[in-house]
Amino acid sequence: MNNIILIGGGKLAREIITTFDQNYNFDGFVDKVNTKLNLKFYNEKKFKNINNKLLLVSVGDVPLRGLLFEKYKKKNKFVSLISSKSFVSKNTKIGKGSVISPNSFIGANVSIGQNVFIGSNVSISHDCSIGDNSYISPSVCIGGCVKIKKNFFVGLNSTILTDISIGSNCYIGAMTIVRKNIKNKKFIVGNHRELDV
Repeated sequence: MNNIILIGGGKLAREIITTFDQNYNFDGFVDKVNTKLNLKFYNEKKFKNINNKLLLVSVGDVPLRGLLFEKYKKKNKFVSLISSKSFVSKNTKIGKGSVISPNSFIGANVSIGQNVFIGSNVSISHDCSIGDNSYISPSVCIGGCVKIKKNFFVGLNSTILTDISIGSNCYIGAMTIVRKNIKNKKFIVGNHRELDV
């Protein structure tokens, strides 16, 4: 089994390590400071000259996720982690560097982009697409035929109803119900209160 180096040493890195440590080997992490993850620490400045490693972005901040993925993808490979405790349809497409946490359901004909984090207990119904560099928090429910562009964040316990389109760089707060399409660069909270980013 190959060793994986995490990009980021914060809370999401801890979550990934404790969730997947029985099925994957984590060799170390890259960050600006040593956050004491009980893994080998690679200083970010020195790590940029290292090549041909298996990496995974372990940062929740969506814009930063995208920047880190782009920064390291040319000289290294990104691995995807899929929990054996989740159901993923056979015809699902999953991009490089994506994570599917335990107890999630991914339905038929779903396309998940690169560098996407899907939390535990998430349900993504049939014929959906999730854009690159997105973060889906635990217990989110996404109805069928939903199209989400890149750099998307959705908070805990939110629901996106069927046949919705969501633009790039959108942020949906926790416990929000999305009932209509959302344009690019919008911040949605509560009962679909829309704010410009």
